[in-house]
Amino acid sequence: MNTLAQEKRIITFTNETGEPIEDVIVHFKGGNTTISNEQGVIYLNPSISLLTCHRLGYRDTVVVLQQDIPNTISLTKEAQIEEVIVAKGYNPRKHLIRLRN
Repeated sequence: MNTLAQEKRIITFTNETGEPIEDVIVHFKGGNTTISNEQGVIYLNPSISLLTCHRLGYRDTVVVLQQDIPNTISLTKEAQIEEVIVAKGYNPRKHLIRLRN
């Protein structure tokens, strides 16, 4: 078995059709943040039990993790996005990648 899998809990974010969702921003205990990769996956310490998940276009979701739940979290699409503001010269993707590393 992979050593990383033994040390970390693997969580996958999907949409209603089971497709992975990348760039889900996940906040957890202690003000820490991580972001899902291209496969919708994050790696967490097994002791983490509460996640707050955010992705533009999806409902914000709070998840209480338990040992016996599946490691897939399905996010629900928002009915409509009210407003999106894009600032010139700001690259949010670059910022998110920096958070992921």
